[in-house]
Amino acid sequence: MKKEIEYRKLSSELRSDGGRHLSGYCVRFNEPSQYLGFYEVISPNAITEETLKKSDIYCLWNHNQDDVLGRSRFGEGNLTLTLDDKGLRYDLDLLDNQIGDMVLSYVQAGIVRGSSFAFTISDEEGADEWSTDEKGVKHRVINKIDMLFDCSPCFEPAYLSTEAPSCRSYEKYLESEKEKQSEIQDLCDEILNL
Repeated sequence: MKKEIEYRKLSSELRSDGGRHLSGYCVRFNEPSQYLGFYEVISPNAITEETLKKSDIYCLWNHNQDDVLGRSRFGEGNLTLTLDDKGLRYDLDLLDNQIGDMVLSYVQAGIVRGSSFAFTISDEEGADEWSTDEKGVKHRVINKIDMLFDCSPCFEPAYLSTEAPSCRSYEKYLESEKEKQSEIQDLCDEILNL
């Protein structure tokens, strides 16, 4: 079964040093996401050096696969990825070409301030955990990312659908909640019929 790639945006994390160097965090640990139909937090252990070494990660402009800014192929390339206690940081020197010039001008002007990343969740048990708070709001904690695909400076997050990002684990969680409600209703009906 092919895993669904999920996309997430992080605001106000991108900067240039005045030269052609670009750096920012594409993932921040323990910080709640914007509302995606649910709130999400990525735990500090969700991404490891092993994750980085087995992933072929591109730095793309606005998630466009034709606009490649850099690449870390299994831990090597002109895109440097560093894990620290805050999250996953990326660094690269923008190429001296039209795309590099455009991105640099947007970042230096403060027009683009965010980064986004694309990933898949591990198949391991507990890779993500779902809960519902007392107000009925859904929450997800990501404990294990299987693969990273890109980190992208972007205007807005790129999603695979026009709604909040679809993700199979969210759909499974909602189905599980429906099944629990149905079981409770069946049990109540049985008790009333005794």
